[in-house]
Amino acid sequence: MIEDRVVMESIRRIARQMLGYNSPVYRAASVALTNFEVVRKEGVGMLATVKRLESGDGPPEPVSFRNLKHPLDVRPGTNDVHTVLDTVVREEYGKYLPDKDLLTLIDAGAFIGDTSAYFLSRFPKLRTWALEPNPDNLPLVRRNLARYGDRATVLPLALAGQEGIVHFAGKATGGSIADQGHEVKTTTVPGLLAQIPGGYVDVLKIDIEGAEMEVFASTPATWMPKVGLIIVELHGPDIERSALKILKKHDFQVEQYRSVWYCRPVWK
Repeated sequence: MIEDRVVMESIRRIARQMLGYNSPVYRAASVALTNFEVVRKEGVGMLATVKRLESGDGPPEPVSFRNLKHPLDVRPGTNDVHTVLDTVVREEYGKYLPDKDLLTLIDAGAFIGDTSAYFLSRFPKLRTWALEPNPDNLPLVRRNLARYGDRATVLPLALAGQEGIVHFAGKATGGSIADQGHEVKTTTVPGLLAQIPGGYVDVLKIDIEGAEMEVFASTPATWMPKVGLIIVELHGPDIERSALKILKKHDFQVEQYRSVWYCRPVWK
């Protein structure tokens, strides 16, 4: 399965380099490749479901995937289904994982719970602490992860460099900390580790729309040794350079897959 993902991503990357990300030809080829992956892994029926949800409307609908133990509720007419395809079908967060049972996950930027559901399904002993500050997404996170019982803890918090209150604006995957918007409480990695038995987390997943720089810059020496693997989406070249510099300074080796970086301490 991992080799299949590598081949597909290699094809996509070569096409992107040759044609350009915004090329109509590349975009059409990318859609075709995505459709192929969906059919190969989930069947023709799933492709029909994806197409219907893309242009649909109405309340959230449960969608069942072969490698999830429970359905995920997604909102028709939104980018929910495409985000879930990246997580569940393309397994964006599942490439460079340790070859052992994972027990704990911090899912910062949980969206509708898709990443936590993927890990909970793949690792039967795992518990997740899922953070989602967007009030539009929270009902779905809670509904989707409630299916996994007490293995999932949903927190209506934003991950930041310090505890406090910030404003949150934007919808779906585009929500982020802003000057105005809905007030949300923030927490820190050390604050979350204090809730986890043993004060150690196997996987720290971060997709927080640019706020990751504040997290990495906030006393990293106090918490990075207590993390087995960081999987992070870095938003923009400036953040990428600064964050990777901090990670390497604290003895993390980094490797990119699709839009995320896998960061593993060299002493592991």
